[in-house]
Amino acid sequence: MAIHFGIKTTRHHTLEDCTVDNFFPFSFHFEQREQLTVRIKNIISAYPSKKDILKELIQNADDAEATEIHFIWDKRQHGKERTFGKSWNNLQGPALCVFNNKVFSDDDLKGIQQLGEGGKQNLQGKIGKYGIGFNSVYHLTDCPSILTGDTFLCISDPTQKYIEIISDRPRHGIGYNLTEEFKEMCLDVYKSFLPDQFTLEAGTMFRLPLRTSVNAENSELSQQNVTDEDMIELFSALSEDPEGLTLFLKNICKIKVHVIDEHSEILQTIFMVEKTLSQESEGKKNQFTKHLDIALESEKPATPCHVLYEITISTSDKRHSDWIIAEQFGSFKHAQLKMANKLLQGAIAARVNSNSSPPSRFSNNDFQGAAFCSLPLPGKTGLPVHVNGNFEVDSSRKNLWKEDGQNLKSHWNEMLKKIIIAPLYADLLDFIKRKVIGGSRLLSITYLSFWPIVSKNVGPEWHEMILEVYRAIKEKCLYVIPVLRTSKERGESQGCKENSPDWSHKQPPSEKVTSNMRNICQSPCKTEEVTKIRADVFRRAYAYLQANCFDGQSLYGQPVVLVEKDTVLFKADSVCLSLSDELEFRPYLYPISSQDALYAEFFKKVGVKEEATAEHYCNVLAAVYADSRKKQQLNANQLITIKRAVHH
Repeated sequence: MAIHFGIKTTRHHTLEDCTVDNFFPFSFHFEQREQLTVRIKNIISAYPSKKDILKELIQNADDAEATEIHFIWDKRQHGKERTFGKSWNNLQGPALCVFNNKVFSDDDLKGIQQLGEGGKQNLQGKIGKYGIGFNSVYHLTDCPSILTGDTFLCISDPTQKYIEIISDRPRHGIGYNLTEEFKEMCLDVYKSFLPDQFTLEAGTMFRLPLRTSVNAENSELSQQNVTDEDMIELFSALSEDPEGLTLFLKNICKIKVHVIDEHSEILQTIFMVEKTLSQESEGKKNQFTKHLDIALESEKPATPCHVLYEITISTSDKRHSDWIIAEQFGSFKHAQLKMANKLLQGAIAARVNSNSSPPSRFSNNDFQGAAFCSLPLPGKTGLPVHVNGNFEVDSSRKNLWKEDGQNLKSHWNEMLKKIIIAPLYADLLDFIKRKVIGGSRLLSITYLSFWPIVSKNVGPEWHEMILEVYRAIKEKCLYVIPVLRTSKERGESQGCKENSPDWSHKQPPSEKVTSNMRNICQSPCKTEEVTKIRADVFRRAYAYLQANCFDGQSLYGQPVVLVEKDTVLFKADSVCLSLSDELEFRPYLYPISSQDALYAEFFKKVGVKEEATAEHYCNVLAAVYADSRKKQQLNANQLITIKRAVHH
C-alpha cells in the first residue's frame, strides 16, 4: 500500500542507509547514456543543409501562431562589460537573430527543451517538432538563447562552456526572469537582443551567436565555422522561392530579412515576402480555420470541410503572383482513416498569374509543381499545381515516407492523395473554370495546363491520384469541359456563324470524346508542337474515358495508341500491354509505353491484348509483306523480322 502511494518503506530507508556515495555496496553504476553533445551531433547530421535552418524556424513560428517573422544578420560586436562573465563574452559577436510576433507559451518552453521528440508531437495541425527542428540551429551556434515576452531569457549550453555557475554540477542550460535589475546588471547581453529595433514584449527573439573559427576549433558540436558566404547562402534560400515559403503556412503572412552592419545601428531590410488576401478570401479562410480548430480539439469524428480562396504573394524585388488555394480536412466520401489520432488534411495551390513569366491571366506554362508539408519538400512532382498535406515524411522531413511494402505511414500518404487531394483537385478545376468564363482565352492551352496528366515528368507515386481526379470530376458532375456551340445569326446583308463555349451542359458524353479522338486520328501532325498537343489531348482522353463508362467498340480499328515517343499512332492490334524487348517488332509491334501503363483498362476496352498472340505475329508478317510487295524483295531487317515472327 505504501509503495502504491509513493511512500518510502522501512526497506527503502534501510537500503539508502546502506549505500556509499548513493550506491548499494554490492552493486556498481550501470545504465545506458548518451552525451548531450553526441545526441545533438546526431540530430544535426539529419539536417546536412544549412539552408533548411530558416525553414525550421519559420515552421516553429507558424506553429506558435505568429503572423510575421524577421531574420536579422547582426554583424556587430556588442559590449563585454555587463555580461555573464568572461566565457560569455565569446558570444557577444556577430549573430543571427530571429524575431516573431508571438510570445512563447508554457508548452513552447517545455517543448523546446526536449530532444528527439518535440513538445508538439501530440498536437494536431502543428508542423514542426520543437525538439528536433529547433536543434538544426546548432549548425550555426554552440549556444542558442531565447528571449520571450521581455519576461524570460532561456539559454541552452550543451557544451557547458558559456554558463558560469558556481556548482558541483555544470548545467546544460538556464532560464532567467528578466527583472529591471537583471537587465541593468547584464545590459550588454540584453542589448544584443535588439530591444531598440523590436518590441520584445510582443514577441520572441532567438539569438544565435555565429560559430567563429576560434570557437569551432574546440567545439564538441561542429568544427565548421560560419562565414559571411554561409550567411549569404542562408538568406538566398529565402529569396529563391518566396512563394513556397508562405503559400501553405496557416499564420505567417510576412517574412523579412535584415542586416545590421558592423559600425551601424541601422536595421536595413534587404528582402521581404508578403502574402495578402482580399476581405472575402480572408473571411473564407478564417471560417475554415475555426472549423479546423474545432475538429482538431474534438474527440468525435470530424465533420469534413473545404474552402477555396485567392491570395497574392509579393516581394520587395517587385515579384508578384496570384494563386487559387483549395483546402480540405476530413473526407466527404470515405470513413476516416485513423493513425495516431491524426486528421487527414490537404491543400492544392494553382498559380494563375505571375509577373516573372509573360503577363497573361491564367498562365501556367512555365510552372513546376512540388509537394509540401506546409513548406516545400526537395524536388518536383511534375504536376501543374503545388500539393500540400500532413504527409508522413522521413526523419529529416525532406521526403515523403518510402518503404518497401505497405505500412501504416505509406498507406496514410496514399489515402491522403486519393480521398482528400484528388477530389479537392477536381473542385479547384471547377473554381478555375468559373473564373475564366467570359474571358477570351478559356479554350486556350493555358486553361488546359492546370489539368493533371500522366507523363514522364510526373513521378509514378502521383499517377494513381491523377486517375482519382478524373473519377472525382465524374462523381461530382462538375462541368469543367466546355462544348463549342455554333449558332447562326442573320445580319442585315448576310447570315453569319458565331462560335461560343457552353459550360452548362452535363458532362460530355463519352461518345463525343471518342468521336473527337477519331477525328484527330485523321489529322496529320506537321509540327513538333502539334504532335505534343495531340499527345496531351489523347492522354487526357485516356484518363477521362477510363474513369467513365464508354463503348470501346467505337474506337476499334482506330489508331489511338501513342508509340515512338508520341510521334506515331497505332491500332490496338499492333500493340500489347506487356511485351519484352526480344518480342518487339518495330515498326510493326509495340508495347504500351511505361507512362501510359496507367491507362491499361482503357486500352483493354479498345482491343489491346495483355500479351502478344499468334494473331499479332500474323499481323507482323502481313505488314512486312505489304511493305515489300512493290520492292519484290526483302531487306535484311525484314528477313530477320520474318524469322523471329515465325519462330514465336
